[in-house]
Amino acid sequence: MRPQPPISLFENISSPAFIPTENMPEWIKATFLDPSSPLHNEEHAHLAHAEIGFLWTVVENSHRLP
Repeated sequence: MRPQPPISLFENISSPAFIPTENMPEWIKATFLDPSSPLHNEEHAHLAHAEIGFLWTVVENSHRLP
């Protein structure tokens, strides 16, 4: 099951704007990087050794591509 943001992120307006995810890295690896996963893509193999951080946020992405 896809990780979900904590409810507290939406309930408390004074909560931090960004919260680190706890289990997103494991889910990403199992869902997209594991060769036995139905969503595996060999073109993403280089990401298996990358150090990537994941954050939850309620801040709107205001950057729009042209």
